Amino acid sequence: MSFNEINNLVVPQGYNGLRKLKSLDLSGVGVRDGSKLLQSIGSFSSLNSLYLSSNNFTETVTITTQELHNFTNMEYLKLDDSPLHISLLQSIASIFPLLKNLSMIGCEVNGVIRGQDFPHSKSLEHLDMEFMRIALNTSFLQIISESMSSLKYLSLSYYTLGINSSETLNQGLCSLVHLQELYIASNDLRGSLPWCMANMTSLRILD
Repeated sequence: MSFNEINNLVVPQGYNGLRKLKSLDLSGVGVRDGSKLLQSIGSFSSLNSLYLSSNNFTETVTITTQELHNFTNMEYLKLDDSPLHISLLQSIASIFPLLKNLSMIGCEVNGVIRGQDFPHSKSLEHLDMEFMRIALNTSFLQIISESMSSLKYLSLSYYTLGINSSETLNQGLCSLVHLQELYIASNDLRGSLPWCMANMTSLRILD
């Protein structure tokens, strides 16, 4: 249903249809309130992949734990090119507890990110944040290593880390011991690679 004008998707409470629906694409439909959208599609209990790119989730997200229990099958979430309210970013781990793949390419988060704001997801394996516009008050790699210790793929290319980040790689990178692919191109990184990268024995690709 992507790129149609569906600015308010409402699924009736207790709806029992589409029980086998595994993938839903709502990219570019114009939904602004992410909480109402997630409440509605919570009826699709088998949903595994959700595409929400090119929306504008800038309204405050308020969701109670009671409304989230149906998302235990969700493994793939795509939010590319969408402005995000910081509350949605904070809620991702609790909304999607078994999420393995999160794509936020080109997203812009309104608000300054601190460690406690970033989703703590021990099951996440693939994180793509190329071209993401985000304000940080500490090392992003430190936040990621503390929040997502199971990562195998990480892309922070194109100024996600900011510029003149001479100490960035020394803070948190080497704690990602399961990392197999790391993309940090076009971040104006300077200086030497940290010696502890020698301990990242799973790393196969470094850009």
